[in-house]
Parts: sequence; C-alpha cells; structure tokens
Amino acid sequence: MAYLSVSAQELNNLDGITDGTVAASKAVVVDANKDIGTFRNVTINGTLSDGNYTFDTSGNVSGLGTVGSGAITSSGVVTAAGFTIGSAIINEAELEILDGAILSTAELNYVDGVTSAIQTQLGTKTSITSATFTPSGWGGFSSDPTGDMRYQIIGDGTHKYVFITDDSGAAMVGTSNATGFTWGGIPAAARPDTPVSSMSFPSTNAGYVGQMNAIAQIATDGTVTMAAQPLSGSPSGPWWLNAGWTNSGDKGFPAGYAIMYPLVITS
Repeated sequence: MAYLSVSAQELNNLDGITDGTVAASKAVVVDANKDIGTFRNVTINGTLSDGNYTFDTSGNVSGLGTVGSGAITSSGVVTAAGFTIGSAIINEAELEILDGAILSTAELNYVDGVTSAIQTQLGTKTSITSATFTPSGWGGFSSDPTGDMRYQIIGDGTHKYVFITDDSGAAMVGTSNATGFTWGGIPAAARPDTPVSSMSFPSTNAGYVGQMNAIAQIATDGTVTMAAQPLSGSPSGPWWLNAGWTNSGDKGFPAGYAIMYPLVITS
C-alpha cells in the first residue's frame, strides 16, 4: 500500500459496486457474463460494433438485420428491396408500376370494385370485326362499277350492326340506263339473319343525307336491291347516280357513302 497513489475519492468510487450495474459516481464493472446495464447516456468518439452491425459518429448504421420499431421519421431517402405493411408485402417491381404515375384519388376510384381485367370486360361487350370485299353480281349495268368495299361488324352477341363503306375513298361508278340495280358479294359474316328493307344511306356529297330510300332490300344471301326511285329530293345529284335517275351514263356509289343495317338483334 505504501506504493499506491490512490485518493480517498478514488477508493470511494470502488465502494459499494454491484457487478453489471451502473451507479452514479462509481466505477463500472461487468458481471460474470460480461454484461452491464443501466447506462443513461453513452457518447462515443469512434465506432460501436458487435462484429455484425456498426454505429459510427456520423449517425450511420450498417449491418443491421431485422429492426422492430415504432414510427420511423426520415429526412432523406429510405432504400429497401421491399416493405411489409400489415400482411401486404410490397416489392420493388410493384413500386415501379407507380413510379412516375400521375393519378388523383378520383381517378383511382374509377377502378374501385373491378374484379377482372378491364380490357377483357370491354372486349366481351363490344367487338369490332373488319374486312374488305369486292362486290359482284351487278345487275342493271352495261359496265359494272369497280372497287372494293369494307364492312365492319360492331356489337356483342345479341346486338350487332354492319357498316359498309368504300375501302379506297373513291367513288364506285359504272354505266347504266336502268332505274333499279342489284349487286351482291357481301361476305357471309356480314349478311343479316333476316332481310333488311327500305334503307337510306348517307353520303358526304351534295348534302343528300337521309333524302331517299336508296336500298330496297338486303337479303340473307348478301344480295342488295337498290330502289327504283328516290323517296324525296332531287335524284340528279351524286347520291346513287351521276347522270340522272333514268338517263344513260355514269351511275354508282359516290365517295364517302356508308350503309348501316342490323346483323342480329336479340331481345
């Protein structure tokens, strides 16, 4: 003891020590398991590590495994491969779907209650079939009109309609001095299941839209009979003929015409 340089205060710091428990103004001694507890505040000047994770003096933590915590507030970017919210697991691929999307709450609510693919549902409601065909079997012409037509079938299984238009955007003109005409060649897919009678067809020419029943009948075999005279209005325009209803000359369909009729309607 003669060679010790220990003050009374220093000796008092050792008095009453409980191994493994921190006490005010007392030396710190770990217990038999190398454990220590009840520190209040700990400040480090280097790094703190258990060999797996490390805390440094810049506030960075590395090597952590699973972290259980309350609310987490971050002033920077939180980087992770995925998140679990309740029972929902959200991964990077799912978050990428939303990245860059500009959606309002109202827009998201538009799909509320959707139970299957929207496009599939729309496809079962309204489908469009389209194809070109060349009219044939012209009757009443000394020189038949030439050109192709296009039909479109629009609707579902119980309500379908056919639109027939010029495929090239040009008039289909032949030579005739007749007052009534027939033609055919409508493909089987576009033929009505019952005959269609007394139809007018609109044209972009001369403002004759709806002025005559130019089509007397569309038969179930695809034969079309054109009416012998207009219902009303002047027959001398480019509506169904170019040279007058009874005169010899160029007659046929003007550019921009459209024929529409029901293919099948089931109540």
